[in-house]
Amino acid sequence: MLVWLIDKLLPPAIVAVIFSYITNMFLESHRAQRDSLTAQVNSLRDDLMKLWDEAASYWEHDFRTDDVISVEKILLLEQDLRFRAMEIAPRLDSLPTAKMKTYLADISNEFTGGDFASPQKTADHARLARMRKAIIYLRDALLTARNTSLKSALKIGH
Repeated sequence: MLVWLIDKLLPPAIVAVIFSYITNMFLESHRAQRDSLTAQVNSLRDDLMKLWDEAASYWEHDFRTDDVISVEKILLLEQDLRFRAMEIAPRLDSLPTAKMKTYLADISNEFTGGDFASPQKTADHARLARMRKAIIYLRDALLTARNTSLKSALKIGH
């Protein structure tokens, strides 16, 4: 009787344990990838909002002497945004690096174009609307690309 139990029940039990272990490893790997990618995208979105806050307060008024500090902050925030975006770009399959560069160039043009850093700068409310639009395009592209990347990561063999 014991031999029959070992012969008939043990092999399927071993197979079940191995299958369960492999499935768990796959799911944990996917969860880690998902969490990492989501954290990177959220961090990039936070950087966008920091840049927006600083640039919006800069462009809402005519040039002032203390704008020199805002100019430096905006340039630094833009550089950080560009670095982080290019760091995450290879992980976003549906958002090619060239397209990411285009979004970043649009943001750069809107945030630091025109009379940026010039004593002749005047309040530019139309620029604020264009800046918001550039941010929305990049944020939407990031979320879509993240979701597409996560869906494709679920496919076995990917």
